[in-house]
Amino acid sequence: MQTELLVGICERIYNELMNESDPRFDVAWQALYRAQVRVQSVLDLAFNDAGLPGTDVFSALRELQKSEETSAKDLEDALLMPQYGVSRLLSRMERQGLIKRTTGKQDHRQKVLQITAKGRSNLAAMGKTYHDVLSSFFSARAKPGQLERMAKLLELLDSDPA
Repeated sequence: MQTELLVGICERIYNELMNESDPRFDVAWQALYRAQVRVQSVLDLAFNDAGLPGTDVFSALRELQKSEETSAKDLEDALLMPQYGVSRLLSRMERQGLIKRTTGKQDHRQKVLQITAKGRSNLAAMGKTYHDVLSSFFSARAKPGQLERMAKLLELLDSDPA
């Protein structure tokens, strides 16, 4: 009897909370999530068809090319990935010969990541595929000016509120 009462109370609280929340938030979140998954799936499929690594490797290689010395922590911050995810990604990339870990020039205690020649070659091939896929994907869906507006709106979500 007490369980049924507790379940009833929880259901009422849940229903009240759901009625009070603005459904636009859920609609926006679902649209954003589905779009991200769809674009990433299309990119991963194209990379796979070309015999290239996935979008996670592409994102890491793009970050690594920006600097001569990048730490794993720098990569975590840039990719918004947890430490364990970056660690696994880097191990896989190192086994594939895309990166190497070396001792830092300024701090010899620190291990830094460097992109290898094979990594640069993969990045160049991936960059072309990336450009071709995104160009095709967005051209089929967006009218002139819409991509710029969409980018500005998404930048709002990637910043701290004022």
